[in-house]
Amino acid sequence: MEEILGQEMRPPLVLRKFLNEWKTFLESMIIPKTECDIQNVMNLSENQNRFSHVVAQCSLEKLEQENDVNIIKYEPGVRNPARIPTIVDDTNLKTYKELVKGKNNTNQNRNPFKRSRETYAVVPLPCQQQNEKYDFRDIYNDIILKIRIYRPARVVHTSQSLEKPVFAEEFECLGSNYLSDLRDKISCVCKKKRFFDVSDNPTAELPVKTTDPAYFFINNTFYNDRRNPDNPDYSEVIRTWAKKAVGLKDLHFEVAQMETTRFLDLTVSIGFPQLYQHHGNCQHVFVISQIEVVTPRLQCAQRHIYPRLCSFGYFNNRVCNMCGTRRYTFIVTKSDRQLHDPAYICNKCFFDYHYIDGKKIGNFQAFKVNEDNDEEEVMKYIKKSRVEDEYSTDENDEMANMQTSINKTI
Repeated sequence: MEEILGQEMRPPLVLRKFLNEWKTFLESMIIPKTECDIQNVMNLSENQNRFSHVVAQCSLEKLEQENDVNIIKYEPGVRNPARIPTIVDDTNLKTYKELVKGKNNTNQNRNPFKRSRETYAVVPLPCQQQNEKYDFRDIYNDIILKIRIYRPARVVHTSQSLEKPVFAEEFECLGSNYLSDLRDKISCVCKKKRFFDVSDNPTAELPVKTTDPAYFFINNTFYNDRRNPDNPDYSEVIRTWAKKAVGLKDLHFEVAQMETTRFLDLTVSIGFPQLYQHHGNCQHVFVISQIEVVTPRLQCAQRHIYPRLCSFGYFNNRVCNMCGTRRYTFIVTKSDRQLHDPAYICNKCFFDYHYIDGKKIGNFQAFKVNEDNDEEEVMKYIKKSRVEDEYSTDENDEMANMQTSINKTI
């Protein structure tokens, strides 16, 4: 991997050792030495009663008055102070009036970034979690990892190179979470169902998977999903090939189970690409981008919502190649009537273009994309639809302005 990327990997970090070293360092920082120093400077080391009396007289409570302003203790990341905007109903300020007038005339749905690889959505904490306090027993005893997962590379088209990695989603995981917990949260069209040619009977239900093997490859270790005893070992083929491959004979790959391995048990290199593979050859590159120790100032929620989806990319929405407005649900290949191979087509365009009275037209193969109806996927679909609507609105506005200019010219 280092030879492919052309850069050296950062020194591996043992997460459990990192947490223990942090706790040891923290203990040396919180030993109370201040009171002893003050007592020695005042030459009261032998008169504890007098020193206690001085401390009581110098207490801030002695300075409090009944009419003092209530000071709210602000902790960044823990609480957000209430901000009451100033509302001016009637004013003679011309600048303010023009700003309000321009703001009211601006299209609120206009997205200045439109649709790009750099546009992504941040998912806030659930409403019921915002006011809940986290378990203080976890403070300094756990870590939070941010894991960025990238979209699987699309098929390599003729005379075209493989596309660059595109950000798909980012998760926050606790060190106490199992790798299998993250695997269950990753969104992919290959989840739960199998792909096969459905062009002869496109309305048939896809068969449910009886096995669902997968593995994480992290720091020369394969973490296989063995929750189902019938799951084959995907890593066995790779390990057998590596023993014969040039330059890999001296490497030794470890094998473990993801359902019994916590993130704290890992040895990782921050920022270096790792691999998650499932459904045969569906490969997701992911990166551990950040590691934090759970502290009082770190905004975190109850343990049961982790791994938590904290952001996802808008660029991963599935748009039909024919109409450009709906999400595609079929992948068409080897077609004698399509311009692209493969072609990504929505449900309506697929049946209108490839079938007459339910009969197949021409030669092609069709693969139905499984719709994942998990709560996170539904939420992402709604957010993506809003961005698509904003994008369509911007394009329609530009076309309308262009048509108006043409009419004026004529």
